[in-house]
Amino acid sequence: MNHTPAPGSFQLKWAGDLFEVTLRLDRPRPGRAVFRTNLGMAHVRRRELIACTESGEPVLARDWHDIPMPACEPGVFRVRVPLTEVGVFEGKACFFAEGSSVPEWPEGGNLRIKVGPAHTACANAVYTAFVRQFGAALQRNPRTPELGAHETALDGQGYTVIPPSGTFRDLIRQLDTIMGRLRFRIVQLLPVHPVPTSPRTSSRSPSP
Repeated sequence: MNHTPAPGSFQLKWAGDLFEVTLRLDRPRPGRAVFRTNLGMAHVRRRELIACTESGEPVLARDWHDIPMPACEPGVFRVRVPLTEVGVFEGKACFFAEGSSVPEWPEGGNLRIKVGPAHTACANAVYTAFVRQFGAALQRNPRTPELGAHETALDGQGYTVIPPSGTFRDLIRQLDTIMGRLRFRIVQLLPVHPVPTSPRTSSRSPSP
């Protein structure tokens, strides 16, 4: 028995897509196939979670249901499910032989389907901003021989020289360029930490 997409795989989709599932038997047999899933039932899941939190009612997974899979050729069943809700869902196709109520499952785990909002499907360029590199650092002025000599001397004693940092205001001044001219839609800030200011926080302790 063959299942497409592969059992246990992760699928990334967007609201408005059609999600296609195909089940192929090893040989044609009389019977029916269904896609067992909780797709399209996020509202049921929310109600169960709210009832569990507020009233202590058990979560009974009422969001799971069977979607019939029509036969498209002997031994092959297929269904296309419209994705209308945002969330993370699961599902897997199974086969019921004629006269049997016992499902036959392909090997492997459930499909996991993440459905994102339609507006996030494209044009999601991310600009990763390191605040320290803004401000004076953007001018890219070469260091003077005097500063270079001081840095070399300090480095020789085991210290690390950290140039002056840019600020969030410096970054804000560049947003028109980043989001207007360069057309980035998302600005991601790297972690912000205080600048080391004592020998204990330097990369190496000074030699005695």
